[in-house]
Amino acid sequence: MRNADGNFRRCTTIARATIAGAAAVISLAVVTTPAAAAAPADANTGVAAALAAPTAMPWRAGLTVRSGSRGPTAVLLQQRLTQLGYDPGEHDGSFGTQTRQSVWAFQHVHGLPANGHIDAATSRALFAPRAPAKLAPRSAANRIEVNIAKQYAVVYLAGRVRLITHISSGSAKKWCEKDLTGQLRCASGRTPAGTFRVQREIRGVRTSYLGELHDPVYFRGGYALHGSLSVPNEPASHGCVRVPMHVAKYLMDLAEVGMPVIVR
Repeated sequence: MRNADGNFRRCTTIARATIAGAAAVISLAVVTTPAAAAAPADANTGVAAALAAPTAMPWRAGLTVRSGSRGPTAVLLQQRLTQLGYDPGEHDGSFGTQTRQSVWAFQHVHGLPANGHIDAATSRALFAPRAPAKLAPRSAANRIEVNIAKQYAVVYLAGRVRLITHISSGSAKKWCEKDLTGQLRCASGRTPAGTFRVQREIRGVRTSYLGELHDPVYFRGGYALHGSLSVPNEPASHGCVRVPMHVAKYLMDLAEVGMPVIVR
């Protein structure tokens, strides 16, 4: 906020948030930017403050927040997840589907029950996180690792984690579907394990007899990492690796043709 003589002054915003079913008052002290405007003193003020100064409010062990809630603690969560390489979507203070999917991935990486909420154990892990276990530590510096057992994928660029995302791989159930010619095809819904390479990428939607594949990144024949409207917290696909839609939109920008894809 700018005062009459053009100097900047410090503002302290008090935001009320409901955390884990109990009312808690969170005081968020931030320094606003010249472009920031004064926000009304209500529950949304904490969200605006967190967006204005993301580095001024670090995650604190003990903060808890449930999926479906809104408020400043949800903003802190989204900022922390992004900082650690996950993609919770916009930092809008709404703990919705995209943020919940990122929390699932985080909990899987840390061996925690994937309940999609920030409980005490998940809060402590966010305060003192660990890197995902490498499936192929001696592989190329640029690669994608798909952890079937824990249902998350990691994109490495120059040997560093660039993205950690929730996935839903093959259900391992037998399926039968008619292809585009009307012929009945049956197969096991298993995601193939092994070391592959990105073979081709298609920007946009590809429609197959198994459904729509959004921005698919193919790594073995018809098997691809692709965006889906349904990425549940369990293996559920016909064999492809589903990723959240907002992640699929830029995944192929990270995954060049020829990049190794390790699936285990």
